[in-house]
Amino acid sequence: MSSFREAIFVDADAFFSTDPASLLEDEQYISTGALFFKDRNLSPESKRSWLNSILLSPMSDNVKRSRMWTGESGHMMDSGVIVVDKWRHFIPLLLATRLNGPDRDGDQAAGKRGVYDMVYGDKETFWLSWELCGDLEYAFRDSLAGSMGTLATVHPSSEGDSGEEPQATPKPASGPMVCSPQLLHFDRDGKPLWFNGWISRNKDSRTEWQDFDVYLKELPEAGRRRKHNSWTISPANLLCLEAEDSYSFASQDQAKLDDMLRLGRENTALFDDT
Repeated sequence: MSSFREAIFVDADAFFSTDPASLLEDEQYISTGALFFKDRNLSPESKRSWLNSILLSPMSDNVKRSRMWTGESGHMMDSGVIVVDKWRHFIPLLLATRLNGPDRDGDQAAGKRGVYDMVYGDKETFWLSWELCGDLEYAFRDSLAGSMGTLATVHPSSEGDSGEEPQATPKPASGPMVCSPQLLHFDRDGKPLWFNGWISRNKDSRTEWQDFDVYLKELPEAGRRRKHNSWTISPANLLCLEAEDSYSFASQDQAKLDDMLRLGRENTALFDDT
């Protein structure tokens, strides 16, 4: 409903470390008019049969490169930030609106499956809307995902992403590891660009603040070695990333994060007082 032809959709819990308008000058956005970001590469899951049932043949190269097609993961897109030229892509945007409308939730009693029974929330409905409309002009940003927080030495003792029983003794990390709900994205130089997931330690808490000391990066898909670079899932959307290296934030980025945390604490104290 924005009056602008070009729009940057930003989730309420997403934060930028630089001017978001720089994304309007991104080479992938300029060439396609629609720029998306990749989600965490976790939880192998093939959706090829389902994609075959909803998309027309022949499958586009974009679909065949997607993790949902290759079985690498059931998570392809992070919809926390979307950059789109609405004049070039008005029809797929309308379809995305419809997919996130009345039919998004199923009704088990009525034997009805909703869109969110087939994908994890709204995330995949965007690029799939492009495919369903036959609009192949979109791009996923050529960058990796990452995590940010404090270094941990052991995995939380909780249920894993494949439904295992909680571990009696937490598994030690094989390398630098961060456990947090924050999902980090990077610019073309590999520096932090924006993150999704607000500033709390987990999504069940609004008073326990995350400490941002370091950040980690996924390995590129081509060089992925799972024991050195893997995600594990715990309750409250707490995800642990093991990587080969950890990085300190630049001084200006650290100052911005510290300001966010200060404002969070001040606002919490204000609400507590009232």
